[in-house]
Amino acid sequence: MAATPRKEFYYYYRRNNLEAVRLENWKLVLPHPGRTYENFKVGKDGFPGDTNEDFSFPKALYDLRRDPGERYNVIGQFPELVKTLDELAEKAREDLGDDLTQRIGKNVRSSGQKL
Repeated sequence: MAATPRKEFYYYYRRNNLEAVRLENWKLVLPHPGRTYENFKVGKDGFPGDTNEDFSFPKALYDLRRDPGERYNVIGQFPELVKTLDELAEKAREDLGDDLTQRIGKNVRSSGQKL
């Protein structure tokens, strides 16, 4: 198996919402509103199923190596790791901003413009 060149990932959605950060196999989901299909009927014949577009996702920590489906929140078991991932999220906010926390990043620019 080839080594990955990246160890850190930022999960930005919608316009500029930082919804999660990842360090190696650990993913910290940050509190955010979003879409879920849980407990709704699935789509059929090319038509989408129902969904909740404003589900409130809580802060959660997942070990993607053991739990790729993100079913088991282990946030209470790894406080030091949560602190490290919170610092990674803050680094992303300082650089790229975050609409959820109303932050403007240092390196944000208009599309097509040089820094």
